[in-house]
Amino acid sequence: MILNQADLAKRLNSNPSTLGRHQKKGEEHFSQWSKAKDPEKLAWKYSETKDNSKIFVVAK
Repeated sequence: MILNQADLAKRLNSNPSTLGRHQKKGEEHFSQWSKAKDPEKLAWKYSETKDNSKIFVVAK
């Protein structure tokens, strides 16, 4: 599953700036935080596309 920043913010009942703040705290922190917020308890991680778009994918 791949979501953009706005869609993941909606899924986590948050907002894009909060996602950005938690993402800056590191990949492990973001995965744990997003897993706690996700309705299906999925952990997420940040990824960047070739055109520098921010996307988020389910962490494995």
